[in-house]
Amino acid sequence: MSRRQLNAQPVPPPPVAPNEAACLQIYVIFTTSSETAAAIRATKAMTDGLRAQISVLVASEVPFPLPLDEPPIPVAFTEGRVREAVVHGDVPARVKILLCRDRLTAIRETLPARSLVIVGGRRRWYRHGPNKIARILKQDGHRVISVEDNKKL
Repeated sequence: MSRRQLNAQPVPPPPVAPNEAACLQIYVIFTTSSETAAAIRATKAMTDGLRAQISVLVASEVPFPLPLDEPPIPVAFTEGRVREAVVHGDVPARVKILLCRDRLTAIRETLPARSLVIVGGRRRWYRHGPNKIARILKQDGHRVISVEDNKKL
């Protein structure tokens, strides 16, 4: 009986165009200007040398008496505040403003499953906005990194 030996060669993956190459998608949740700037600086330090695309999510609540497309604070003003935080972070980032009734619901519905999320905040002895957001997003299965803003008011 003769044995036949097969020389199996691994099949190389198909070539990928440069603009289609996979990149790391990171979401930064806007809390305050200084906390978000700290989160963006930390994101820049973590992703140095990596192909990362950073998106800043800004959930802007619109009260019920107003139509959803007419927030009490103009979108242009909100964009200016966010751009200021992004410029202080010195990193290119996309900004997505979410006009919503409930901030947390809008963030949860916008994030893809198991996203990498950066949340800036300050250490406090009580639970406040950024800590609560981070905790709930972790429960949803996202990978969340909390960044502390050490600047004093």
